[in-house]
Amino acid sequence: MLACKYLGVLIEKKAFTYYTDFSDQCYKKSRMYKFSVMSKAKDSHDPALVARELWNKVALPSILYGSEVIPIRGQELRKINSEATQVGKFILQFQPQISHQP
Repeated sequence: MLACKYLGVLIEKKAFTYYTDFSDQCYKKSRMYKFSVMSKAKDSHDPALVARELWNKVALPSILYGSEVIPIRGQELRKINSEATQVGKFILQFQPQISHQP
């Protein structure tokens, strides 16, 4: 099998497989970073600031590294956006409204 790495991204002979593999890796990274950022931020004196800085300066560049060469599939991009939304809610300290229905 013919394979090489470009910008740290494994590219194989079959074009459709590396799109899928790369997209899956990006989604897995986003989940990992979401949990790491939120747990590190909770232990700090200013959780919102720490979470924002870690997400913008560490997580996003790592998650999206190589995406200018290999595009991320739409399905995984929506999942990554969902993870980013959860981090954003944490940063804004958004508490979901719990409605009590009689």
